[in-house]
Parts: sequence; C-alpha cells; structure tokens
Amino acid sequence: MEKIEGIPEISALTLKNLGDKSYDRRKCSAEEITAVFAKYYNEGNEDKTKKILGVMQTDFLRSPNVNYRNGALVTISSIAFFLDTNAVKYFPIILNPVLKCLEDSDSKVRYYSSEALYNIAKAARTGVISYFDRFFYALCYLFSDVDTDVKKISFAVLLP
Repeated sequence: MEKIEGIPEISALTLKNLGDKSYDRRKCSAEEITAVFAKYYNEGNEDKTKKILGVMQTDFLRSPNVNYRNGALVTISSIAFFLDTNAVKYFPIILNPVLKCLEDSDSKVRYYSSEALYNIAKAARTGVISYFDRFFYALCYLFSDVDTDVKKISFAVLLP
C-alpha cells in the first residue's frame, strides 16, 4: 500500500502492516492510524479525518486480502473507541462498511466486524438508538452464523 495522499503522518509501512498476518502488527498499525486521526480530529480538520475513514473503507475493507479487511476493522474499532459518543457523527462512513463485513465469507472478518460493531455501540451509547434497526439486523445475522466464535461475540455485543 502506498501512503495516503495529503496525510504524510501515516507511513506506507504502517499501511502495509495493517494487512500483516500478525494481529499485533495490525493492532499497532491501527493504533498509529488512530493517533493521526485523533490529532486531526482535535485540530478540527474534518476533511482529513473523513479521508482516513474513507481510505479504510474503500482501499482496505474492500480489499481481496483478508488481513487488510481485518486491519481496517481493528482501525475503525479503535477510532470509534477514541471518538466515544461523537462516533455517531461518523456513522454514515463507518457503520455500513462494518455491517457489510458481517456478510464476509471469511469467519475472521465476520469476527472482527462483530468486535468493531460492539466497540462502536459501546462508544456511541444512546446514539445507536437512531440506528437500532441496523444493529438489530446485524445481531440477528450474527446469531445465525455458522462459526461458533462469531456466535459467542454476538452475545458479547448484546450482553456486554
């Protein structure tokens, strides 16, 4: 992966490591990207924050590489956790791609999307009420998953 145009703080190596086989490297990269996101968010630079989320959505969540999808989900989860109740403001950008990943053919991607959904709901708190129909659909979908790990995390989403 090449650098994100206009965001020099995120190196090409960080983006490459977002798709690494090692969860620890993906998590470390996600934390680096979240730190850059936080910097721009605190500066009030909405264009760059949306650009980071847009790249996660278009370049990573739609990647044929499973590890890139997993890395993007960890990043989105981390960003939602940082945003806390302000995550609702970014729901149009982050929620639909995460929900779409619940339908992924790879069980690990479904697992990480469940985890991201949990962190988004936990951060946004009552803000999820206006998106309740989407969350309810996602939970129903998770409960019917064939993978036991995905089913287990669906209970964690419902009963934290």
